[in-house]
This record gives sequence, structure tokens and C-alpha cells, in this order.
Amino acid sequence: MATEITEFGYQQIRNFIEGSWIYIALIDSGDDEVLRLSVSDPRVTWIHDPNDAILRLRVQIQGSDIDVPIPTTFAKSILYNSAVSSDIIHERVFDNATIANPNDQLTVTHSIEVPEQP
Repeated sequence: MATEITEFGYQQIRNFIEGSWIYIALIDSGDDEVLRLSVSDPRVTWIHDPNDAILRLRVQIQGSDIDVPIPTTFAKSILYNSAVSSDIIHERVFDNATIANPNDQLTVTHSIEVPEQP
């Protein structure tokens, strides 16, 4: 008979995710990848508290960033485990947000719940 893993087991999974799913891509409204950032980029930060069941990865970009083309309408974020992988690990669709000038800013919070609650 199958049983659910313990909270310690879930924490081990969350630790693995935080240490391995370390690239986030921002995708435009045409479904094209605009940029892919590592968690080592200062614009990317894990913002959840230790032992939270919901992991939150925040990206903050602005129009003045050299790698952000203007104008761009962003529509989703995707998590990957490498800089070149095409295997999507997790995807989050959000309301379109456009960066049209250097002063525009976009903050995306990508959340993963482990375990997912009904």
C-alpha cells in the first residue's frame, strides 16, 4: 500500500528544487523566450521563508536593463535546470505586462507548492 511521504521528505524535495531549478526564463506574448536568468543574477531571488511549502522565485527587470528589448510584452515564466535546456520543469502564465520604455519595471513571482494542496 502506498503512503504519503513525511514533511521531512517534502522539505528534501523543496531543497532539491531550490538548489537545482536555478534558471528562470521570461517569455513574451508571442511565446518566444526573451531572457533566461540564473538565480545568481542579482535580479533573481528566492523570497520564501525556510521550510515554507510554497517556494517563491522573484524576478525584477526594467526597461533600462541591457538584455531587455523595448518594447516587449511578457506573458509567462518558465523554470529550467540549466542555461540551455529546452525541458520545461514548471511554467507560470500571468497577465500580459509590457515594458515600453527604460523606466518601466516588471516583477514576476514564480510560485511552486510542494506538496500541492487541493
